[in-house]
Amino acid sequence: MSNALIVFASKYGTTQKIAQKIAAGIKATAVCYDCKTGTMISADSQQNVKQVNLAGYGTIVLGSAMYMGMPISAFKKFCAAHEKELLSHPVALFTCGVGTSQEDEGYLRKALPAALNSHAASYAHLGGDVVPERMNAFERMAMKEYVKQHGPAAGINEQAIAEFCIALNKLTGSL
Repeated sequence: MSNALIVFASKYGTTQKIAQKIAAGIKATAVCYDCKTGTMISADSQQNVKQVNLAGYGTIVLGSAMYMGMPISAFKKFCAAHEKELLSHPVALFTCGVGTSQEDEGYLRKALPAALNSHAASYAHLGGDVVPERMNAFERMAMKEYVKQHGPAAGINEQAIAEFCIALNKLTGSL
């Protein structure tokens, strides 16, 4: 059985919540790393780290919240800075947000290095929450317009998380 590192970037906390659900839902030992804040999160603790050592992990799961067609900047920087190391591990990708799976996958893949895109073993869009009280005025206005055009956000997709965890168990050899 392999261990896994779930690297994520969250703006309002939904992506962190989903990363922790993934960590709890796979059979491999997993920890989460918030690449925006530099915080390592396990089931029972949190600690700030200056740099994460990818060599200590078997599988790497990369996930970002998507805003206006873009993953969070810290996520893109992490992927670019660690591209060579990431290519030496099995990698899976996920997105969170109100866009569709196809939209967000396309946007994510455009933002990632080409070699990392072709190397990734799987991708999942896991839904997202809209928390208006955490948004600034511009974001609330943009979200209102999005809802007019596309309907309300579907929320966190628990079924997609469960299916992604099954795929990750295969990837980590933890069936």
